[in-house]
Amino acid sequence: MKLFEIIDKKYLKPITKYSEELDGWEKILIEENGEKLVSLKGVNEKIIIEPQYYINGIAGAENDCKVRSSIVEKLVKIANKLPNGFKLMVWDSFRAVETQKALFDSYYNEFEKNTNLKGEKLLEYTKKFVSLPSTNKLKPSPHNTGAAIDLTICDSNGEPINLGTYFDDFRKESYTRFYEEKLENAETLTKEEEEILLNRRVLCNLFEEEGFANYPYEIWHKSFGDQMACKLLSMGKAIYTGIEAE
Repeated sequence: MKLFEIIDKKYLKPITKYSEELDGWEKILIEENGEKLVSLKGVNEKIIIEPQYYINGIAGAENDCKVRSSIVEKLVKIANKLPNGFKLMVWDSFRAVETQKALFDSYYNEFEKNTNLKGEKLLEYTKKFVSLPSTNKLKPSPHNTGAAIDLTICDSNGEPINLGTYFDDFRKESYTRFYEEKLENAETLTKEEEEILLNRRVLCNLFEEEGFANYPYEIWHKSFGDQMACKLLSMGKAIYTGIEAE
């Protein structure tokens, strides 16, 4: 059976639309709570890792996925809410500054070739999908805090559920509420689009229940306690600065 057919129906409610805009998220104050980075390898049988940037040879990427210790506890809670046979599949989490720079430069160059954007507009468009690398721990890119994570849910065969897009697919279809907005605009969804919408609702509501923010422009990106999450959730202060892997 499909995930949305057997999971608790409370996870099928529409995906939250945030009232807060992302502009100015970098200005949110941070009071670091001192949690360490923890590897997700072997923490729970219902959490598997597929570190995409290591697999694809991105500079500085590790053959691991690491998050802050509180994030580990939350991920285990979420994984244990999944029906038998379903697991969390983690694609990326903590990133070193070197990796963030390599990704930013790569996508900046790609967008420069494949769009008509130039200068400041090109920079702002790239930042929508990949944050600027920063060595200032009080102004970190989200993944450098160890509090942002890219992931999906997979079935017993290790196949990701259908979210309508692939990882790092920057079309508008990757926007978290893309299919919700089609419904709100009275558009008719195909059978496959209905399935995609329900899968997205399950993923987002599972994470929202544990206090995560669902990034509006990437269905796979979730975060807790970093500046971006605090801006979206109207929270006063973040609890994670940039951090270095030990």
